Amino acid sequence: DVATSIAEEFFVLADATRERAQQTRYLDLRAAIEKDWESLLETFRRDLAAEAERCQNKANPPASGVEPAPEPPDFDGLELVDDDDLARHIVIREFAAQLGESCDAELYPLNRRVAALLGQSEVAGDANPLAPPVVCRALSNACAALTADGQAQLLLLRRLERHLHLALPPIYQQLNAMLIERGILPDFKRSY
Repeated sequence: DVATSIAEEFFVLADATRERAQQTRYLDLRAAIEKDWESLLETFRRDLAAEAERCQNKANPPASGVEPAPEPPDFDGLELVDDDDLARHIVIREFAAQLGESCDAELYPLNRRVAALLGQSEVAGDANPLAPPVVCRALSNACAALTADGQAQLLLLRRLERHLHLALPPIYQQLNAMLIERGILPDFKRSY
């Protein structure tokens, strides 16, 4: 069980540090995981579905027959970014890149099969609704739902990262197998 494992990791980290504030943060995270793990999972599922739908809508814009005129940049929306938000954004981007590397063998054919499902020749980056960046954003939102402390969110993301590196490749393998069974690029081979 991932929740039990991560809760235990936080207990070990709390026991290993002598800094009181950090020790409290670890123990608070442990308690939150033990108490609200199901809530984290539910938030993750909901946000993953929303992220996937956003990707699909971006990949398949409504056909109007007319190419929209490019809009001038809107600088009114620019704002300073909170340090915690910036740190979380960097961690998520780094996390997604590392997951992409861990899952490269499974992700390459999955991207091609998803592109075929979407009626495209290729799906790039996080346009695949199942890509690591999409998963990582949903996971980050779930961590934010568990705790408002930005530092604690990053700690939790780092703990989840190790487990996701082990869990995600077999999930992608299963998805590829399911798509092959349904005739989606069954003979696809990676060529160099």
